Amino acid sequence: MGISNADFEKMYTEAVKKCNADRKQIDIDSLLKWGGKSKLKEVLFDSEKILAVTSADEYRDGITDHVFQSFLTSNALVLTNMRLLFMSKKLFGTTVKEITLKQFKRIEWIETYVFKFEDFKVITGEKELKIIKEMIYQMME
Repeated sequence: MGISNADFEKMYTEAVKKCNADRKQIDIDSLLKWGGKSKLKEVLFDSEKILAVTSADEYRDGITDHVFQSFLTSNALVLTNMRLLFMSKKLFGTTVKEITLKQFKRIEWIETYVFKFEDFKVITGEKELKIIKEMIYQMME
């Protein structure tokens, strides 16, 4: 059955605002504009709720957040009530990496703007990651 487009848009918009309230509207509008929103809607379970959405990228050692911040628009970090998704635009489609709620305790918080899960590192804004981290900890209680 799935969620209606109107309900999805409302839930998505509220989740984006939660992490990106102080960002320029153009940055917010660029999140997942490459077809990622339709992919996100496609991968959500019927009972899944989007809690937070922000731009992110794979972290490559040696590149700081100051260099990366303005370029974080192609990929997104999405927290739902069931999992954490990293969505990345690739040449031939969108890849989705996920960390389930049960795996949250295995997340390693490396820096104020970087976290690691197994061998995969993600970078996002310091404020945005703090919001997501706090939400994750609340979900783990």
